[in-house]
Amino acid sequence: MVRAAHMANELQPPANTLSLHSYTRVHRLDDGREVLNAVGHSSRSLEVELQHVVANQDRLKTTCGLLADALGRGASTAFYTPLAIGCACLPANSVSGGQLLIDIGAGVTSYAVFTDLGCYHCGQLTVGCEQLANDLAIAFNAHISVGRKMLRELPAMHCSAVALHDGRNRMVTTALSRGGKGRAIPASSVELVLELRLSELFDVIRQELTAAGAWSWTGGSVLLSGGGAMIPGICELAQNVLQLPAKIARPYSTSGLPEIVNSPRNITLIGLLRSGQRDMEIQRAGQPPAGSLSESLQLCRKVFKALVNW
Repeated sequence: MVRAAHMANELQPPANTLSLHSYTRVHRLDDGREVLNAVGHSSRSLEVELQHVVANQDRLKTTCGLLADALGRGASTAFYTPLAIGCACLPANSVSGGQLLIDIGAGVTSYAVFTDLGCYHCGQLTVGCEQLANDLAIAFNAHISVGRKMLRELPAMHCSAVALHDGRNRMVTTALSRGGKGRAIPASSVELVLELRLSELFDVIRQELTAAGAWSWTGGSVLLSGGGAMIPGICELAQNVLQLPAKIARPYSTSGLPEIVNSPRNITLIGLLRSGQRDMEIQRAGQPPAGSLSESLQLCRKVFKALVNW
C-alpha cells in the first residue's frame, strides 16, 4: 500500500501549480473492488487512486506576499479550507457514514467528503455570498452594495433561504439605492432569489460528487460553514436538496468567547490552529535523541497518534 501510494505521488502536477495536499481515495483490487483500506484483502495487483489539491503558484505567491506585508512574517504553508474545517470539527474516529462539509465563502464554495480514514474527495465552485448579493441587486434593480446589505440583514428582515410563497403578505423595507429612501418589497421575492441560487448550488455539488464516485460515500450528515452558513434556513434548504441531515459545523474541544468560537465564519481559523499544532507535534516527534529500541517504539507511537488524531 505504501509503495502504491509513493508511485502515485510521483506524478507531477500541471505546470505553474503547486501540490498542497494529496490523499488516498480508494484502493482498487484485481477483481474490480474498491476499498478504503486494503489491509486484510487478497489481490494479485493493487491500484491506488489519489486526489491532489493544487494551487496556482503565482496567486499563492501573491497571497503569501500580502500576508507577509500585513503580519511581518510569511506563511509556512498553505492549507485547503475544507481540510482545515475537518481538523476543527471532526475528531478522530468520529466520522460515521461519511460527512459532507460545505463551506460557503465570499466568492467560492468549497466542499469535501470525509470518511473514517480521512478526506475522500474535495472540490470547489466559484459561487459564494457575492453571487447571492449580485442576484439580489439584479432582481430589485439595485446597486451591488445594496445586495450585500440585504444579505447581511436577512435575520432582521425575517427572511430565510426557504421561500414562503405568500405573495405580498409580508413586506420588508430597504433602501434600493445608496442614500435613497426605503422601499417596500415582498419578503417572499427576496427568499425566492436566495432559494433558487442556493438550491442550484447544492444540486451542482451533488452532481459533481456523483460524477466523481464520491456521493455513495456520503451517508452521514452535511456540515455547513463560512459566512453563507449564517443565512437563516440554509440548513433546512440543504437538507431538502441533498436529502441528508444538515447542521452548522461546530469545532470540538474548543473554549473561548461563544460568539467567536461558534461562528461558522471562524471555524477555518480554528482548523488552521489545530492542523498547525498537529504538524508541530509530528516535527517534535520526528527528532528523538539516539536511544534504545523502546525509545524508538515510543517515537513511532507518538508519530502515529499525531497523524491519526487529525
